Amino acid sequence: MRKLLCIAIVFLLAGCASIGKPDKELFEKGFSGNYEPLRIGIYVDQGIPADRVKEITNGLRDEFMPYGIRVEIPWIRPWQRKGFQTLEIVANISKLPLEFPCDRILVIIGRNTNDFIWGLFLPENLGAVENFTRTKGFVVGEIGSLNQAASGISPTEAAIHEVYHMLGCEDGQSGWGVYMKVMGMRSLAYENRNQRKQNFFPSMSIGGQMFWNRRDVELVLDKSVFDR
Repeated sequence: MRKLLCIAIVFLLAGCASIGKPDKELFEKGFSGNYEPLRIGIYVDQGIPADRVKEITNGLRDEFMPYGIRVEIPWIRPWQRKGFQTLEIVANISKLPLEFPCDRILVIIGRNTNDFIWGLFLPENLGAVENFTRTKGFVVGEIGSLNQAASGISPTEAAIHEVYHMLGCEDGQSGWGVYMKVMGMRSLAYENRNQRKQNFFPSMSIGGQMFWNRRDVELVLDKSVFDR
């Protein structure tokens, strides 16, 4: 009983987690230099309408433009969901290749009957990012549970939240902290492209390890996911 209670608390906290949004005043001075591209490859589960995908990608572009980050979508490909629980889904997504020119992979997943039943009793994760490199993750692209409706979090807002994680931000971080983290990652992206000559927007693991190229990302994920 205690174990089940702990699991419920974990999911409850995960469902309520948020990332602070910077005040508009922080963006008033703008930024120096050119926009840095953040290229996100999009996989779309069966049944997700094209309008929803467009809404999400437009929302990502608008959110990160004030930071001097230009979100680009090199491609959008079909995908079939594998797994039910978050860990299963993330493990399968982690196996997707981080192909050039992509810096990140975001999968927009659909819902099934099991999701609906789960949502009747327990809070659910509306998205997640793997912690080893924070380059690959998913977001729920459909509104189909009481928990999601009650939270007021749209698929676009959930996608934006996950991309903040992909840029090194943490749940509960202040708006100022988020601003400094994202701007810092943008500076590192500039350094990586212009000084290291690596055409990749770097990522940071949850433990603070930096990844400067796709090869290192895949080596870590291969070891973490496939060798289990």
